[in-house]
Amino acid sequence: MTSDPISSVAAVLAIFVGAAIANAIAPHLVVFAGGVLGGYFGLMRWRNSTRWEAAGYMTMCVVGSWLFAGTVVTIARGAGLEIEDRWLLAPAAAAISAIGHQWLDIGRWAVDLLGRLIERRTSV
Repeated sequence: MTSDPISSVAAVLAIFVGAAIANAIAPHLVVFAGGVLGGYFGLMRWRNSTRWEAAGYMTMCVVGSWLFAGTVVTIARGAGLEIEDRWLLAPAAAAISAIGHQWLDIGRWAVDLLGRLIERRTSV
């Protein structure tokens, strides 16, 4: 029997807090774990930092993944990805956090790409 990450976490939590609360908390813990894992990989690429700076960086990565993981999963499913949402949540959170401080670079790249596309369309 294969179980998705959220159901597995909920099953373990149900032992301690009951099934209803476990089902409500499990998705958040899965996103938290994915965010911490991705934030760790992002932190390895970041500059040398103190413990407090690293803690702040990790906190921002986890908060960012918690805020945007659901949106990324919805976009991926809308783009035709045929995987159940519950399987995509942890990888989406990890990817968001792993990108970390490079989101501004990705934003600049996207704006440049959009500008080139608009320029190409209007110059014809």
